[in-house]
Amino acid sequence: EDKKFSIFVLSDDEQANFADIDTLLNTECVKQQYYRISIYCHAHRSIENIAFEKYCINKYGVSLELIDSSMLSVQSLIMNGTEHPVNFVDYNEKGIVTSDFNALVLGFGETSQEALSFLYEYGAFLGEDGKRSNFHCSVIDNKMDTLKGTYLSARPALKNTQLLMFQNLSVGSVDYWQYIDHIVEKLNYVVVALGDDNLNIASAIELFEYCNRKRNGNLEKFKIYVRVHDDRNSEYAKAIEDYYELYDIKHIYMFGDYSNIFTEDIIIKAEMKQKAERYYNTYEELNKKGYSVNTRNERRLKEIATAKNQLCADNSIRRRGSQDLSNAYHIHTKAKLMGLCDIVRLQEFKAKGCKLNSNMINLEKKDAVLCYSQGKLTDVEIPKEDLEYEILVTNMAKLEHLRWNAAHEMLGYTGNPNLKGCDETTKEHNCLVSWEQLVEKWKNSGYDEWSEYRQYDYVVVDTTIKLYEPTEDKAQDQ
Repeated sequence: EDKKFSIFVLSDDEQANFADIDTLLNTECVKQQYYRISIYCHAHRSIENIAFEKYCINKYGVSLELIDSSMLSVQSLIMNGTEHPVNFVDYNEKGIVTSDFNALVLGFGETSQEALSFLYEYGAFLGEDGKRSNFHCSVIDNKMDTLKGTYLSARPALKNTQLLMFQNLSVGSVDYWQYIDHIVEKLNYVVVALGDDNLNIASAIELFEYCNRKRNGNLEKFKIYVRVHDDRNSEYAKAIEDYYELYDIKHIYMFGDYSNIFTEDIIIKAEMKQKAERYYNTYEELNKKGYSVNTRNERRLKEIATAKNQLCADNSIRRRGSQDLSNAYHIHTKAKLMGLCDIVRLQEFKAKGCKLNSNMINLEKKDAVLCYSQGKLTDVEIPKEDLEYEILVTNMAKLEHLRWNAAHEMLGYTGNPNLKGCDETTKEHNCLVSWEQLVEKWKNSGYDEWSEYRQYDYVVVDTTIKLYEPTEDKAQDQ
């Protein structure tokens, strides 16, 4: 019988935590593998710690998961669909976003870097021109010239992007307020994580007061998220939130204190991992490779058997696993754009679904509306009563590809049109292209007909419709 055993090492002393883990790894329980052991360790997700994390699973068969409070704090925002960027933009009945999303991040430490990844990925929407809708994020830190070098070297796709602006400024300086004045009118989403609770709260209040005055109270789609570390500040923070609640909208929101992030939902993520497995299994079914892979350990063994080396296997496991979880967390964004909170609409969409098979027709037509509910991938004439649904589902598939691209860029991957898949050594992927270019990439890959690349995006949409429950969003809204 497969017995699971979880161990939590969560003190604030990182070195002591790793010393305890070293002791645990040398126990008979681990050596004899009496249980399937998972260790949750409170530590920064630094390069060296991540290497140790991989070492534990590869040598001992022990799942070590680093619990970084900075990552958990942003995870709390990701798990709450009401805090997703989709709630700060306008969109139409086709799921197309019609307004800009403009963000600001103050500070560029660990929390801010996690927040930037979240905003960059979850703020990737389909615009009216069929490309990514207007997105911009400014990041401000007084040590930016030093910090951004290492950050961008690990994410080369971001070096020349116009979507991000890194500013070497001190919060509160004359140059800082001049820059704020330049972007104040269009700001939607602000994250304040300067490393000190009092400084974070003060900076957020000053910024809110300034924005409220400059925008004459027009703050309908505007919110400031403030990182708070110390639980002792929770009552004080709540008072600030309540005071700046205008017209039943909280414009300052505190996140990240230990009492709210060291929870089972955020650390264990059992429910989200189950949903992530559903996405992974639908991928496997689409691949039709004959695998029966539905656990992390089985996936790990498969990757090790096929990868060039252990490092490549670890990169692939991390990349694929993170995307499964992202799909689970991204349910709220797709559901909102599709209007699935309407029970009647949801049941209608669940009945239609996105049935997939190998019936390919006229893939040369790049701007085709691709029909899936009819049981085939085709651009033949679609019945009028189904056209609206088909367009919406196709737009959600395009949205999924935009999200996937953004997530991979944040993971450090770049596109390479000459590959026939992914190179985990160079971190290059042939699918990091526009939606319209996917057909050509699939043809050049030599893959079978049933694995045409865009089907993966459609199957994510189909799984999202199947998994979505409107009670989730109602609970978050309360």
